[in-house]
Amino acid sequence: MTITPQDAARALKEVEQVADRSSTLMGYRAAGPSLILWGCVWFLVNLCCDRWPHMAGLFWTFGDAIGFAGSFLLIPRTQGVGRISWRSFATLIVAMVSAAASATLLQIRSAETLTAFFTLLVGSVYMIWGCWRGVRIFGLGVMIVVISMVVGLSHPPHFYVWMAVNGGGALILAGFWLRRA
Repeated sequence: MTITPQDAARALKEVEQVADRSSTLMGYRAAGPSLILWGCVWFLVNLCCDRWPHMAGLFWTFGDAIGFAGSFLLIPRTQGVGRISWRSFATLIVAMVSAAASATLLQIRSAETLTAFFTLLVGSVYMIWGCWRGVRIFGLGVMIVVISMVVGLSHPPHFYVWMAVNGGGALILAGFWLRRA
């Protein structure tokens, strides 16, 4: 049996598609535990902010430290999946500095507005990440942006409880969903 150049090209394209799909699913699985961790941080910090709103900055500083340390510990040490390049780390630093500079420039005074602002930025980062890693991550970003807009604009009673349940809950559920991908 003779293989034509078209058959070979089609077979190579199918192999490439399978490899891309496999890489996406492995990335989803690797992201799941970090999303669960950050969902728990988000949930607990927002509940603490609801109870003691005057200490919101301290709670977020402590929660972010736990989240970043935990994320670093969760990075798989295997080749490929989850490895952080210097470009990824530099991008994270640029995003954090830009977010802090934007919040300072906008002179956000309310802790609730600042929480909604950073939640919106986090959702945007997930959407950007999703453009590169897959539609599920992008969808998570859209969900976080929508939640932050609705809750941020409506300022319901117990704003932080809403952010805890909707934002933290979304991250936790997405983490379990992606882990099973």
